[in-house]
Amino acid sequence: MSKKIQYAEFTLVTFLITHNLPFLLMDVLSALLAECCPDSEEVKRLQIARTKATNITKEIASKTTSELVSTLKNCKFSIIIDETMDISIKKYLVMVVRYVMNFIAKDRFLALIELPKCDSSSVFGAAKKFLLDNNIRLKNIIGMATDGASVMAGHLSGVKALLESETNIFYLKCTCHTLHLCVSYATKKIPEDVNWLCRNIYSFFSHSSKAVHDFKEFQETC
Repeated sequence: MSKKIQYAEFTLVTFLITHNLPFLLMDVLSALLAECCPDSEEVKRLQIARTKATNITKEIASKTTSELVSTLKNCKFSIIIDETMDISIKKYLVMVVRYVMNFIAKDRFLALIELPKCDSSSVFGAAKKFLLDNNIRLKNIIGMATDGASVMAGHLSGVKALLESETNIFYLKCTCHTLHLCVSYATKKIPEDVNWLCRNIYSFFSHSSKAVHDFKEFQETC
């Protein structure tokens, strides 16, 4: 296989990855390119579908993860972690790291780890095992950011507390989650009549295009 064809396949796969597109597109993309560029011999020789695209992606992931792990072994970094669920209802731990290289802060996806349970000890244990299995010292962690759930942020037995027992870190709770809590408490001070009016105005207009149109005309008239 020529280097031009290899480069074309690699570029197509990275395009799908970058834009979060399904690998199913690869089953028709080669034929589409051949139709658009009938004079290109390289395009005619492209032979890539979803299976090959998946395998190329796995190789890219393996290479980039290996390079990132090598970097994290020799620098200080912060971790951003959260739980997520896929379509098969399996629970996973998402790990993103932030570190500085050549005076530039970089955020990189590190791992997606399946969780047996979602309690704090399981989450911390999964993260710790991944790092130690890759010879990354916990002492290299200088910061952690999570949501404000007790599993993550609990002062006694949360993931934050468990990590603090291993190393000194700066901890940052999700500002969006904190802001949501602030707004929730603040709205409790608003008179109930005002809350009722706001909810009902939205309910009235959200289900009627005619009402929205009439309201718009009323605004223009006034």
